Amino acid sequence: MRHHRLLPLVLLAALASPTTALGATPVVTVENGAGNVIASGAVVNSDPNAAFVTVTNGYHFWVAADLLPPVGGASLRPASIFEHVGGLYAAGGLIGPNGTAAWDGKFDTATGGSQAVRLHYELTSAGGAAALAANLLTIIADSLGASTSVATPASLMRALTLITDLPSFVDLGRAVQKQDLWGLVTSVEALLQSGTGRATLQEALSDVGVIATDKQLLDAGSVIGIMDWAWTLIDMMRSSLGDHSDGTVTFSVAAQATPTPTPTPTPTPTPTVSTQSIQRTAADGRWTVDFKEPVVSGISAEAGKAINDTIQAKVEGYIADVSQDPVLPGADPSSVTGTYQVAFVSNSLLSISFDVENYVTGEGNGIEYAGSLTFAVSSGGQIHLQDLFTDPLAGLAVLEKQSHDLLAQLFMGGDYFLVDPATLPMSVFDKAWVITRAGLELDFTQGDIEDMADGLPSIVIPWSSLASVLKPDGPAGSFIR
Repeated sequence: MRHHRLLPLVLLAALASPTTALGATPVVTVENGAGNVIASGAVVNSDPNAAFVTVTNGYHFWVAADLLPPVGGASLRPASIFEHVGGLYAAGGLIGPNGTAAWDGKFDTATGGSQAVRLHYELTSAGGAAALAANLLTIIADSLGASTSVATPASLMRALTLITDLPSFVDLGRAVQKQDLWGLVTSVEALLQSGTGRATLQEALSDVGVIATDKQLLDAGSVIGIMDWAWTLIDMMRSSLGDHSDGTVTFSVAAQATPTPTPTPTPTPTPTVSTQSIQRTAADGRWTVDFKEPVVSGISAEAGKAINDTIQAKVEGYIADVSQDPVLPGADPSSVTGTYQVAFVSNSLLSISFDVENYVTGEGNGIEYAGSLTFAVSSGGQIHLQDLFTDPLAGLAVLEKQSHDLLAQLFMGGDYFLVDPATLPMSVFDKAWVITRAGLELDFTQGDIEDMADGLPSIVIPWSSLASVLKPDGPAGSFIR
């Protein structure tokens, strides 16, 4: 006994292949679903405004193809049969054995949307019943040695309606569902033994391009022929029932994200520096303080607090020194007097120098000390001298050379106490330095490098002399660009 391998109805529509828009943005996507073996979707043209999609039937028999309701801004419609042969399948809601149905689509990229196609063989549904009728017609045509052909969706649907309206077709469907071979044989026999049934089959076969005589159909109703048909239908149902009885393919477009405007960055404001006067006297009168302390405002609260806290700690350190001085009867009290200068200020940098005079009771003269603080305005973080250089060691070598040359000029060749460059650490220069527009200013405490009478020696190393060692993107990088 041979089993019929179902062949799809030959569609007489134009077989032109669909075209894909060149350069189309691939925004239409397909989800075939895990474990789906019955349906395989593909996006031929992914342009949301002119999408072209297909679904292929993975089984060797006819199945129903239901277009499910769209979600959001999506719309699929059967493709023109002149554009793709699969448009006929899509219009009929059926797909032949291993056939491919085709749809045109339009998707709203503003809201996004999706639409799904479900392939199945549920005989209780209109689509499933139509698929069974199509399989029956295909088996009969195959038995007669004929090939089917359909010119329009209307002719196919008319043929299928003729079959599904037959009273014996209902019994046929029940038998297939139950995999009842004897019930199936009985139903087919009743169909072929009935003059009305054969006449209806002749008309339906004619709609799909097959001319069959009454005698041919009567002869096909032999026991062997009927058993052959029945086994084919049973095998078909066994392969379709269970976990793989249906499959859904979803075509979708995600909503196009509304571009968030890039906010115009708010420029960091230039800080304002005001003066706070600190005047203190010890309870026992042994020391006094008169200090002009800088106070920063006009920038972010976080950065302002960080800068002011650092300044306050620096000033309190100077004041703490004098509070430790001894008391000498009859002598003037110890004192600390301090002031500051803003060497450079911008919306990125703040550089402040301090001039502090510390007088110790009983000594003839006080000593002047140089100090400094430099900050990143945006964060309030303190900048150290080594932060200016790509390589601190290379920067130190240039500082030593430039300092010796400039100090020699300052003291007109006289002696000064700057130690040998090979042993000079960065911390010596880091004590008091500030950024100026002209260059890097280095200040030295009184008596550190020259006679006490020379006060606070100060030199400025031009930025051009430091260009080879400065970080181009560092705190002082803008002075060499």
